[in-house]
Amino acid sequence: MTTTNRINGLHGREHNVSMGTWWDKLCASDMFKYMPEDETADLRQRGAEYKSCLTSDAVSYIAPTPMSLHRLRPLSIYQDESSKWSAADVKAYRIANEITVTGRAVPKPISRLAEVDIPDHVTEGAEALDYCPLTAVQSQCWPIALAGRDLLAVIYGQSGENSRSYLIPAIVHVISQPTPQPVNGPCVLVLVPTRQSSVQVHRQVTDFEKYATVHSLCLCSGDWKERQLKRLSKASFQIWIATPSRLLSFIENGKVSLTSTCTFLVLDEVDTMLAVGFEKKLRTIASLVGPTRQTLMFTASRPTALIHIAEDLLEDYVQVGFGQSKIVENVEHFVVFCEKTEKMKRLVALLDDVVNEKDDKVIVFAGNKRSVEEIVSELRLRGRLAMSIHGTKSRLEREWALDGLRSGVASVLVMTDVMTQRVVDVGAVHCIVNYENPASGDVYASRVSYASRCQSSGSVYTFLAPDDTRNARELISYLVDAGKEVHPRLRAIAKGTPFY
Repeated sequence: MTTTNRINGLHGREHNVSMGTWWDKLCASDMFKYMPEDETADLRQRGAEYKSCLTSDAVSYIAPTPMSLHRLRPLSIYQDESSKWSAADVKAYRIANEITVTGRAVPKPISRLAEVDIPDHVTEGAEALDYCPLTAVQSQCWPIALAGRDLLAVIYGQSGENSRSYLIPAIVHVISQPTPQPVNGPCVLVLVPTRQSSVQVHRQVTDFEKYATVHSLCLCSGDWKERQLKRLSKASFQIWIATPSRLLSFIENGKVSLTSTCTFLVLDEVDTMLAVGFEKKLRTIASLVGPTRQTLMFTASRPTALIHIAEDLLEDYVQVGFGQSKIVENVEHFVVFCEKTEKMKRLVALLDDVVNEKDDKVIVFAGNKRSVEEIVSELRLRGRLAMSIHGTKSRLEREWALDGLRSGVASVLVMTDVMTQRVVDVGAVHCIVNYENPASGDVYASRVSYASRCQSSGSVYTFLAPDDTRNARELISYLVDAGKEVHPRLRAIAKGTPFY
């Protein structure tokens, strides 16, 4: 029987049990360790009120259902039992497996499931279903996800088949919840671009049902909506695998809700979903999940739109790259924040700092012929010999400019991206200046490659206006791709917020 209780008006099912017995069991359970202290104190206070109002004898009472239980913060299951991994071991493992990481306090990779604190039956299922031995992706992604951190995983050259990189943490997240989930919403939501992908992930979760009490539901096109809704009405499914369009249609019709139940969100093949125009739908769905969710993103490439959505949907996230990145890593990257009217003055000051000897060479990249000529004229007026290359220069003029830089006659070469389409011998250039931003990541990589050819490490300086949100987001993409830290001011500009 469901009625309203006498203490705080919460709804619950009437039970004829001892109040003291119920409360003692609750306090002895693992529920409190997954809750913030302020919410724990509130719940304990409610229990005290019950004890003061009810006798210790067997009485009928209404057990409360605190809303805090439906808005749990992401669980942290990860325990660092890989202490035998020294910093040198971790670095060597990541280099050998082409893993790059960016973020705060990134958990160490693991070599086996025994290094993380997960239930034995989950370990048994993982071993039986051939999740072991761990791949490099699982080795680094699982401890991050189990630690409750947001994650952006870029698996270069791999399209699809990412589910084994997040299903174990998702299943552990489900079975670690202290209360059953209501029937109208999931605990874990996995968004995929196609019906084929959703069916594949659903099948893998189904295979795990004999080892863990988890049930999944597939919400995608290709199946009748009425049939899917009927399944929802008959049972509770903790894991939903859905395509954005089908899920949104159910939400808009009031058939399902995500707000109070979902605490674990996965965007799988997010680059594919962005390519087919799902960005608005992804943002809408994420806004309905709630701010305390844990979010994981998996992609095979890094389009500019990906960085935009990652910056908006992820919090304090870890960026992990697997495979070969296009950006060389032996180059330092710097951002020069300045207004457009101050760029020339800042460029002159920068050249005074980095060009100290005859062998010091700098390439300054501009966006078009006019900018190139203006920069060269200004530098020459200030007594610095600079050469220029752009699209209207003849082959002989270009060779003459390159010879001037190689021989040391000129220390600065100002050019457009006309020479980035092929390898050009410019000698040991130790500094690149992006006076104007590149048009794409490939162009940025081509520019950076000039600074990677000198024996010592090179440097890249990129000029950025404080209100240039679009280029700030693209620059974050380049820096993350190179495995470099992103300055907080750059992140603030990318989000369109002031930084002081």
